[in-house]
Amino acid sequence: MSQNVGFFIALDGPKHSGKSTLLALLTPLLHAMDIHAFLTKEPSIHFHLENEEAYSGEDLARLLANDRRRHLDEVILPALHAYDVVISDRYIASSLGFQVLDGVPFETVWAMNNQFLLPDLNVFLVADEEILKQRRAGRGMYTRIERSSNVADEILLYGKISDFLSHLGVDTITIENNDSTSRSETAQRLAVAIAKKISEHNE
Repeated sequence: MSQNVGFFIALDGPKHSGKSTLLALLTPLLHAMDIHAFLTKEPSIHFHLENEEAYSGEDLARLLANDRRRHLDEVILPALHAYDVVISDRYIASSLGFQVLDGVPFETVWAMNNQFLLPDLNVFLVADEEILKQRRAGRGMYTRIERSSNVADEILLYGKISDFLSHLGVDTITIENNDSTSRSETAQRLAVAIAKKISEHNE
């Protein structure tokens, strides 16, 4: 597959919905379809993860927005000219999720991010509330935001974020990643959906 500017995908969703695991399975499936993918993630490698514990509210939201600006300029935009598809593990939707849960008004978070490139497709990976709770408990560690929020609120918020981005013209799809479906099956469904979206985009 060849195109001048690649297709930009963001993968977002509640914590422990299985994004990283899914992406590891997704890349070879896309390559088998002759879709050459570049994977990246946010926060970027330049962001110190301890900032999430040391800072909160608007201060943390600004740090993450600055990291996103650098990530776009140095990684995402160059990759879009070299690959068929660029997939970011978390993007603007995750800021709208985590920073709102951290007490920042939705409008304030959006104002910090509304100048950034929107994805061609935003995939929302979800799972049932009880499954997310079990995965969170099994991890044995809780971030500051996890300690102050609940899973039900996070699931509801991501649904609202999906609707918000859809109204802005972002193509969105939701993929369920419950334990009843194998990770490989979920990755296969997502790969097929992505291939279809790219084909529609290039028509």
